[in-house]
Amino acid sequence: MRRILGETLATTGWIVMMLQVFVSRLAERFRAVPTFLAGLCMLSAGFVVIGLAAISVPAIVFLGIFLFAIGEMISSPCIQEYFAWIAPKEKAGLYIGMNFLATMVGAALSGITYTRLSGFFNQKGSPE
Repeated sequence: MRRILGETLATTGWIVMMLQVFVSRLAERFRAVPTFLAGLCMLSAGFVVIGLAAISVPAIVFLGIFLFAIGEMISSPCIQEYFAWIAPKEKAGLYIGMNFLATMVGAALSGITYTRLSGFFNQKGSPE
């Protein structure tokens, strides 16, 4: 059985921290919707490569993580720009705020979910 260390998945954060400014500057030159779709395609390609790592060379998981991070950096600002573009001028803040509603719900429920599940997963014996 192959396992991926948690530190491997943390490389996404490092990639975003090092390349966000450069990717944002490049992505702002293009229109929002096509750029957003290109970011989603790259993000999806990253998931495909991560899946291929399970049946081929495990080291390509880093390529998948890299593609995912770049796709995320491309698509995230573009969707916010799109929401600001489609919103009426007096309600642009409301539209953009609704984009962050899912993040707020996830952050609010993460502590509750973690505390309930930690007892389940920290039982003695096999974690599987």
